[in-house]
Amino acid sequence: MLNLYPEHVSYYEKSLGQLKYPASAICAPLLTKTGDCLGILTIVSFNEKVRFEQRDLRLLETFARQAVIAIENARMFSQTERSQNIIKKLSLVSLSGKGLPEITVTLSKLVDKSVCVFDEFFDLLSFSSLEAKTLAEALQKDESFFVKEDKVRQLPIELEGNMHEVYFFPIRANDSLIGLLTVFSDSSDELDPLDLFAVEQAHMIFALEMMNQERDMSELFKFEGYLLEKLIQQRAADISLKQLQKIGLTTRRTFVSAFIQLIDPMTSFSRLSSRKKPFSRLLYRQIQSFSHKLLVLEKNVEIHLLFIANTNCSAEEFQKDIESFLQELLHESTKRGLLDFYAGIGSPFTSLESIVQSATDAKSCVKFLQASREKQSIMSFKELGLYRLFLEHDRQNLRYYVEKTLGALLQHDEEHGTELVDTLKIFLECNQSATKTAKLSYVHLNTIKYRLQTIKKILDKPTIDGKEMFELQLAIYMHDYMNSL
Repeated sequence: MLNLYPEHVSYYEKSLGQLKYPASAICAPLLTKTGDCLGILTIVSFNEKVRFEQRDLRLLETFARQAVIAIENARMFSQTERSQNIIKKLSLVSLSGKGLPEITVTLSKLVDKSVCVFDEFFDLLSFSSLEAKTLAEALQKDESFFVKEDKVRQLPIELEGNMHEVYFFPIRANDSLIGLLTVFSDSSDELDPLDLFAVEQAHMIFALEMMNQERDMSELFKFEGYLLEKLIQQRAADISLKQLQKIGLTTRRTFVSAFIQLIDPMTSFSRLSSRKKPFSRLLYRQIQSFSHKLLVLEKNVEIHLLFIANTNCSAEEFQKDIESFLQELLHESTKRGLLDFYAGIGSPFTSLESIVQSATDAKSCVKFLQASREKQSIMSFKELGLYRLFLEHDRQNLRYYVEKTLGALLQHDEEHGTELVDTLKIFLECNQSATKTAKLSYVHLNTIKYRLQTIKKILDKPTIDGKEMFELQLAIYMHDYMNSL
């Protein structure tokens, strides 16, 4: 009764006559094919002479079935008309090339609600107004709202001190979630059901626009990757001055090559390929927010990177920025269940002719990480140190050299539980200073002197200097390297 027009209420009151209670009544539910109840069709008699019978009920049920068909057809027509209207207007904006921000504003005006768009990383891409931006930023503080689901979600959420009904519409492309179209409504003014259906259908416009942006960005990275490949192949002469200027390689800068090897031993090649696409989008996202210029060349599971330092950036700061970039990329990738990887950072250089050596250094780091039993995933060429000399040698030859040079000392440590090899290593690294060795070993100076006498006796070397010192130190590093494998 509450939703009747005043004139209908008047008709109803007139039909009551003198009776306050109905003499007879029949009703039939308005049921859809799926079992949903749209309402109830009711006929009430306030005339004592009119009593409904079973045949009247069957007739009413027939009317109810026809009414359901009429209601659903009307609703379908309204939904289609509203959807077509919204999609048409959004398409016109999209075709005009005004981009995602203008499409977002247009949808907001059509549904009279604040609208924003997030990408798959919950980064804010566009918003319809400053109010929408404020609400979106408040929403970003809790990533639990960003759930990768295929269905539309409606949640009551308190934002900026007020309750809102927030609608999340998944934006999908190529069977993967690429973003969320989000509509904010006051708790007292929910989104109209027709608009709800229409917005759900209109997500395709946003998907196409986002894919166009991604394609443009991907083309730029591919072009830069093409130039990077030329540099790695030592074909810089094939690159024009204009192309070099476009990527900022004409001025004297500090460069560092890096190499990433994607790994996922539990995943088939087909699944690895499917995870590679979102990983690439994550990489592009990281590059866009990075403080230095960066070129990237992707080749299946191998990624070559060229970091270009900003002017007035010290070597130490540049190195830290590169390490932070790779660590953040690894953290975000594993957190999102994408891909793990090994990363090597090459030596810095200032002439592009040296890019090959830096790239080789970076690959050497990855090669060591792959062979190492340690859990380290990122290594710089400086950390690799002497180990790079051992990577290209046969392990059997390395073991033979270690056994020949340090074998007796290693055997003594194993049989007597001593630490002579460690003591010798510290002693050599301290420029043969027994005092410094004692301090670093946290033992008395006399203990170190006794150990050194024992070492010389076991090795049958009265003195340790010159060639003997170099050979012993090399053998110790080889031993450490072999133990890490």
